[in-house]
Amino acid sequence: CVVASGVAAINAAMLAFLKAGDHVLVSDGVYGPTRSFCDIFLKRFQVETTYYDPCISAEDLQLLFRPNTKVLFMESPSSLTFELHDFAALASEAHKKGAAVIADNTYGPLRFRPLQHGANVSINAGTKYISGHSDAMIGLIACDRGSYRRIKRQVAALGCPASP
Repeated sequence: CVVASGVAAINAAMLAFLKAGDHVLVSDGVYGPTRSFCDIFLKRFQVETTYYDPCISAEDLQLLFRPNTKVLFMESPSSLTFELHDFAALASEAHKKGAAVIADNTYGPLRFRPLQHGANVSINAGTKYISGHSDAMIGLIACDRGSYRRIKRQVAALGCPASP
């Protein structure tokens, strides 16, 4: 899906998998607006967020899952601090627990393909590398077949497709 911005891509992807009473695990190194979305918007709708160290091991991550954990959100490399996740291992743990894996791949679009390493959804803020730093506002959401309809429905419900 092509949406209005990278932030719209992040928000639509998360909302496609979360509802009131759910829990989401989010890398502590995420983009500031992602943190704000979790801390303000999701909290308002009773979705609890736990932040984890981007360098966490799969064994330690599994201890953070709860029965209501629905999403593992990774940003690798992390915004500003550029830590790299053990992506495949963390994604594997999430899938064992029945959680979807969403990846903000804004800093790695030419070097890393999250869907090939266990992500269900890969997001890219095209505003950055793809279009040349704010020359255009656009967000991209790539996903596996099992996630496509829920992502597409959420984008339509939020009214955040990109303008022509």
